[in-house]
Amino acid sequence: MDNVTATSTGALAGINTNWGGGARFTRITVLDDPDRETRICVKYRGVPKGDEPVEIGAGAGGVSCIYSPSDITWR
Repeated sequence: MDNVTATSTGALAGINTNWGGGARFTRITVLDDPDRETRICVKYRGVPKGDEPVEIGAGAGGVSCIYSPSDITWR
């Protein structure tokens, strides 16, 4: 995602790391979130169709969720 403004959201992206999913974030602005509760990238362990994926983490790291603090502006 590049040059995105987000408001009233729990997460910007959710990816299945075990299936090779990934996301890159640059120039992201998050509005009206003084406690910084919005999660930029949530990581899941993907499961077969019909089952619910299991959340395994959130935030930047590895080859799955690529961004640095300077890529995110909180307003």
